[in-house]
Amino acid sequence: MRRFFRFTLRDLLWLTLVVAIGLGWYVRERQHRTNEEQYRETIANARAANRIMSDLRKQAGSAAAEMQSLIEEEGYRIWWIEQFPASLEKVPVDPAEAAEQPPAQSN
Repeated sequence: MRRFFRFTLRDLLWLTLVVAIGLGWYVRERQHRTNEEQYRETIANARAANRIMSDLRKQAGSAAAEMQSLIEEEGYRIWWIEQFPASLEKVPVDPAEAAEQPPAQSN
């Protein structure tokens, strides 16, 4: 019975190696699972933000079209100039003017 509980240094080193490999695998899998959950959460948040931004763009587009039609009813023409920051110029409409050209942009 005493022989069963006697271990050599080599046996203890093998045991340490097996335990270390097992723990290393467990920690790696746990970290991988955590990263995967964070990735899925980030993707879900990005999709939700994209839906919200799409709705806001639609609302802003309809509001801009409504504003443009109201201003055009007053006899003005609007050109939306895409710059940063965005600017808006309104120019009185000349009925004699045949070609509708946007005004020159000033930087």
